[in-house]
Amino acid sequence: MTAPTITFGHGFRDDMASTTGWTKEGAPSLNASLSLNPADIFTIDAVPATNNDESCYWEYDLATNISSDTYDKYLVRYKTWQSSTGVGAQVCLIFTDGTQYLLGSGAADATPQFSARWTVKTGTVTPGKTIDKIQIIANDEPNSVGNGAPNTHYYVDFDFILLCTDIWTFPYGPRVINFDMENNYVKLSPPGRVGDIHQYLGMSSPPFRVVGGIDTSTAWHDTQGWDAELLQRIFHEISTNPWQWFTSDFGSCKVVPIKLHLSESADEPDWMKTYEMDFEKYSLSSGSETTWTGLQWLGVP
Repeated sequence: MTAPTITFGHGFRDDMASTTGWTKEGAPSLNASLSLNPADIFTIDAVPATNNDESCYWEYDLATNISSDTYDKYLVRYKTWQSSTGVGAQVCLIFTDGTQYLLGSGAADATPQFSARWTVKTGTVTPGKTIDKIQIIANDEPNSVGNGAPNTHYYVDFDFILLCTDIWTFPYGPRVINFDMENNYVKLSPPGRVGDIHQYLGMSSPPFRVVGGIDTSTAWHDTQGWDAELLQRIFHEISTNPWQWFTSDFGSCKVVPIKLHLSESADEPDWMKTYEMDFEKYSLSSGSETTWTGLQWLGVP
């Protein structure tokens, strides 16, 4: 079992729940529009029309510039409606003295990325840079994709862009990961009938439980030990960020930490303690999030 990971120390996070602050390029070569689909996904609807390189971007100007030495990890979750050709996705950081493409390349003949299923691209930001702006880009590939196929719509989806301090790996194991899904039904008892009617009210936020061990002989109480990692960086991260990105072999999603339980057992050495951390899948406070299908977070398209 691959140890799960979780992000912490978020410097920039966009849930793609509002287009406010994202400004479209003044004279794009690609006819495209940006909309919410329906409430927490950016969808770019693009229509290539010529046998040329066509692209369009939206730019977000950071109110406070971000240091790549402090926030040096990035995550981009995206999907394209075609698997290899059509209109692909790019994401670019604009530094005060240069650029870096987080998704795709920025060569003379720019190369976008394609994925017919939700994909998270993770990497490291160039050190020693000041991040000023972020761009999301729709770009045709190959350049002739619009030739002979006018009015063909291609779509690019973005779920989130995240800049963070680190991606933390859970220690010593973990031994167990539990994942539950529960439907909510209400029993109605119609007068004059035998039996009940079940009314479906939706599904509860799926909970995760991660169970692992901690070697307390290795700086458990040190400021950089496991107590600081679990308590300060992970469990209390919710005080400054509404969610963290959790990954595991069979489930990856936005989560909020709910409970941390520490214990020891007579069956374990004195230096080995057990931790249990409960998480719930994050949903927008408006309740309008619809990206949860019960499939995609389990690795199913």
